[in-house]
Amino acid sequence: MKEKSKLGCTAVRCAFMAVLGVGPAMSVSASAAGAAEMSDTTSADHWEVSARASTLGAGLELKRTFGDSLSVRAVVNGFSYSLDEEYSDVNYEGDLKLKSGGLILDYHPGGYWFRVSAGLLLNGNELELDAKPARGTIDFNDVTYTAAEVGSAQGKAEFDSLAPYLGVGFSSAPGGDSGMSFSADIGVLFQGAPSFALDVRCGTAVPAAQCTQLKQDADAERAQFEDDADSYKYYPVVSLAIGYRW
Repeated sequence: MKEKSKLGCTAVRCAFMAVLGVGPAMSVSASAAGAAEMSDTTSADHWEVSARASTLGAGLELKRTFGDSLSVRAVVNGFSYSLDEEYSDVNYEGDLKLKSGGLILDYHPGGYWFRVSAGLLLNGNELELDAKPARGTIDFNDVTYTAAEVGSAQGKAEFDSLAPYLGVGFSSAPGGDSGMSFSADIGVLFQGAPSFALDVRCGTAVPAAQCTQLKQDADAERAQFEDDADSYKYYPVVSLAIGYRW
């Protein structure tokens, strides 16, 4: 009597098992499937670079996705434009300078296009102004001064240097394929109420007592400006971006 194989697999039986896709062949298939599954999981992580336009100015962003629901964006924004406005019977000419940058975390519920965002930005937004005579006079604190009495008047408004951001929007799903990407967001930058400085220089022929009164009136005007600008601590942010992911 022939002794049975201790391995329980004759040449015919092993060949038959291989044809059915079990045994050693099945192990190879399972390993390949596991590797493919691992590859699919890894492919959900992407890099993405985008150009953006927003109420914070023109900018760039670099994004890294993690799985199907999370991503982190590094953003920079900047823009500057001139303005000419009249406030409290004083004509102001100046420049609004928008400068900001920071990190934003995005969460996509269920891995879909909709996202909720929170971040922290370094905020360099500021407003520089020159007060000009309107009809030959300047009013500070409801007191009228001539252009000769006010030698120069320059103002500057600044905001908190660190500003939290909260928003919602839509973008390409984090786990999507490589290629072109689009996004749109709306949110609020909590930049704090502006602090406004107004530097007034009296004309050369103005007596000292009148110069002191002029500066007191100018300081009262500055305080009123700060009170009226308190609502700007909540800065609305609307943005659109187009980019490429890989």
